[in-house]
Amino acid sequence: NRKEVPPELTAQFKHIELMLDALGVKKLVSPGFEADDIIAALVSKYDESEIVIVSSDKDLMQLADKRTILFDSMKNKIIGPPEVENKFGVDPSKMRDLLALMGDSSDNIPGVPGVGPKTGASLLNKYNSIEGIYENINEIKGSLKNKLLENKSQLMLSRELVTLRDDINLDFSD
Repeated sequence: NRKEVPPELTAQFKHIELMLDALGVKKLVSPGFEADDIIAALVSKYDESEIVIVSSDKDLMQLADKRTILFDSMKNKIIGPPEVENKFGVDPSKMRDLLALMGDSSDNIPGVPGVGPKTGASLLNKYNSIEGIYENINEIKGSLKNKLLENKSQLMLSRELVTLRDDINLDFSD
């Protein structure tokens, strides 16, 4: 459901590619995949390396671990597992499920209506995963239980949409 890329931005792509080529910067493109997926695939490929991702994108925060951190260049700030947990209330390994529960209108992720970061984090910290939430759905009371039951298929779609693909076969030589 994303809008078409504005023509004034598309016109700049060829100039950016020429500049990257002139600087000797390698670029990766994999048709059908977003940059987040390519980044996840690179993190997976270099599983013995320390990695710094220059981004503050919350979708990429699910990659933060003992060897992978994000650097927010706009705020000059390192984002590792403690910073993710401090900001969102969950370990990075639970970010995918949190993002699915919360949804994100800017990325057209529907989520579960009425579930925000605090409610989502609370559910995940108690039940560990979306599957754990539904395995214990009878412990959840009131309108939250109803919203979770009514929007289960939408939530599963949301999780699929926020899942970073790390299984891309990249044509990339070191």
